[in-house]
Amino acid sequence: MKRFIKKYIDSCLKCLYCKQQGGKKPGYLHSIPKYARPQHAIRIDHLGLFIESENKNKYLLVVVDGFSKFVHLKAVSDTSAKPVIESLSEIFTVLGKPKRISSDAGAAFTSQNCKNFISDKNIRHFTIAVGLPRGNGQVERVNKTVLDALATRETLPEKWDTNLKSIQQGINSMNHRITQHAPAELLFAFKLRTDGDLDVSEEEEPLNVTKITKQASERLEQNRIKQDLVFNRKRKAPELFNVGDLVLTKITSLPAIGDSKKLVPKFRGPFNVVEVLPNDRYRVREDVHSSRSIRPYEAVIGVENLKHFKFPEYEGSIKKIKQIQAIVDNPNKENDSFCFFAYPETITAKYCTPEKIREALTKLSNPSLLESEDLTLIEPQRGYKKRLPLLKLK
Repeated sequence: MKRFIKKYIDSCLKCLYCKQQGGKKPGYLHSIPKYARPQHAIRIDHLGLFIESENKNKYLLVVVDGFSKFVHLKAVSDTSAKPVIESLSEIFTVLGKPKRISSDAGAAFTSQNCKNFISDKNIRHFTIAVGLPRGNGQVERVNKTVLDALATRETLPEKWDTNLKSIQQGINSMNHRITQHAPAELLFAFKLRTDGDLDVSEEEEPLNVTKITKQASERLEQNRIKQDLVFNRKRKAPELFNVGDLVLTKITSLPAIGDSKKLVPKFRGPFNVVEVLPNDRYRVREDVHSSRSIRPYEAVIGVENLKHFKFPEYEGSIKKIKQIQAIVDNPNKENDSFCFFAYPETITAKYCTPEKIREALTKLSNPSLLESEDLTLIEPQRGYKKRLPLLKLK
């Protein structure tokens, strides 16, 4: 009896969607090594929504160089692809184009216009996993600094974008905590003169570019190793997924409509794994297109936000499914040996016709159609209920 109770509980759809495993989270930190060259890799992100300024700006485009930590701040009116392309074109004209760009999956960065612009420049574009902002941690850290600086400025809220130049200058002229050099020094090989610089002397000691670049590279590598050790201490080995697996994805954000979110499902899906990406990431896509968007949902998800969508009873029930199919297809046998009832109702339904059983078996080949309630197979002769991942008939 204990074995059947465990199988029954393990096949609960509500449990799959509403429960998440405790303990250590799966997946390790896969920090990216820094190349000892400025403008090799850049990170971009949108910061906002702000109060609409007098210049009609409501967002801030933040661009950070991965090695030197040089920051570009650009106030924009919206998060469309056009301001992003224009801002990146200005940066590339002065500093040249990078080898790679990292961003989140925002509409501006994943739009076809932005993809074409980046590919035409022969630049590799990487999008971070949904719900894992640490994948773009450098620009997220700069966002916090910029927000603190904007919040402490004694200016009117509608004039927030007038302070961006001085904030950008301050960030790029101050020594970075890790590299121990100012971003401008690593990018331009000279100390940046700011508005607060009172030194009028024309003599200036030149910087040894090779030396400071090597120092910054060594410190960044040491910090990367230290971060990996600290982070991975609280993690465990991830579960592996393969192309074609059905998975559920963790809901990382919900709309703020004032309702309680304590009892809402923690996962959504199921989705198909369509590509296995490096660093414990997977590209998933909905198998059946829903009406919530123009195109089927597709996203890159980290392993810690994934779980298998499968019933423990499913694999062991293949033989039984074939037996049912044989009964349905053979008119010489009794077809009322099995019946279904909808979980969690306790009242057993009437015996199903062969057509209904055949319909359920057909739908079983596409588990992505599963609803919040499944069907349970009953064998009256044996006196117990056999849970199978069959579908609620529509």
